[in-house]
Amino acid sequence: MAELHSNLYVKHADPKIHALFQQLFSALGQSPELLVDIAEQINVDDGQGIMTTFLESAAKEYGEIYPESVWATQGYHAMHLVSGSSGDYLTGALVKLFADLDPSCESLGWGCGDDDPWEFWFKWDAERVIRKDDQPYEGDDQRIKDTIYRWWHEGLPEEFLEGFLNNDEDDEEDEEDFEDEDESDSEPMTEAEYQNWVSHLRGHARKSAPDDQVAQGLESPISGDDVKEALGALGDIFGSIFGGQSTSSETETSSGYNQLDKDTVSQAQSEYLAGFDQLDAPTILKFVSPKLTGQIEMIEDDQTLTLPSSYAMYKMGVNMMVKPKMQMKQLSNQWEIASIEENAITTRIESVVQYVDPEQKVLIKTANLEVFTWKLIEGELKITDMHSKELSKEVVN
Repeated sequence: MAELHSNLYVKHADPKIHALFQQLFSALGQSPELLVDIAEQINVDDGQGIMTTFLESAAKEYGEIYPESVWATQGYHAMHLVSGSSGDYLTGALVKLFADLDPSCESLGWGCGDDDPWEFWFKWDAERVIRKDDQPYEGDDQRIKDTIYRWWHEGLPEEFLEGFLNNDEDDEEDEEDFEDEDESDSEPMTEAEYQNWVSHLRGHARKSAPDDQVAQGLESPISGDDVKEALGALGDIFGSIFGGQSTSSETETSSGYNQLDKDTVSQAQSEYLAGFDQLDAPTILKFVSPKLTGQIEMIEDDQTLTLPSSYAMYKMGVNMMVKPKMQMKQLSNQWEIASIEENAITTRIESVVQYVDPEQKVLIKTANLEVFTWKLIEGELKITDMHSKELSKEVVN
């Protein structure tokens, strides 16, 4: 089971309310009555209802919530959480809870996965909880630092240095480890470009569904080389990590297959598809080469959005789709061996998939065509090229 780590911070200008938030942090995991009582002191009119609703939802979605530690730093109350695969949603839900109790507070959170450099950021900004995700060490570190890192840290004391890239600045050994992987990094962003990015970020947040602020996912970066507009949640997920193939920072997992023949590819293809039925991201991803190439075509607002395939992009999409809130289900899939060559075997898959759009909160059904190229890479059977196309997309009534 995936283990996610996150840190949350809250500050309030009123010393009395600030102290109550400290009590709230310490009371998480204790009796619901105590939490409701503290919430009511923070927000006399609506605190009871806000906390009761949160506790009922949290019990269904996340189970019991126990901070690993609670402390004070630079005038902020802070807590550290260790949670399961939905820990990013929990972090966002808590940031939203604190802001709901008192919108004049500062409320924000940062978190990461335990097996790869994926980060998620939440911040109460422009009367919304805004979420951003990134994957450092994929050749886009400069843009990440000039946008997400700068935005999240704005207004905080200089001592606040959340994020892998900030930690690397204090760790010369880590910088050397990833030095070769940043050769394709972008140029520093100008002030005008940053302000444009922030404006786009806040504008997108205002358009998001008001009842699911913590699942906004990622948005398309604003630059000449990136996708300008990727509407919808999946477009945001893929567009935000547009930037080419994954580098050697990815840890390759064994597929468990080491032959290239019709029977072996058939077994691997069947196991890959079973991973989707079981919502098992590791099973799906173990078959995908870190140097994946290809193309993805998605339908967004009756237009086709075309993006290049990469391992980082595919991994982010898979990890999003298997989350419980997406309710992803394969309604059907048919596949066949399309061609057999000396060093490659191609498979062709037609599928119908259903999922909940996390932005619009509606049930979506898509018909898809995928063509995979399977090869032996250092003795491991892997999907090295992937062409995926949405043939149709509709809202299910």
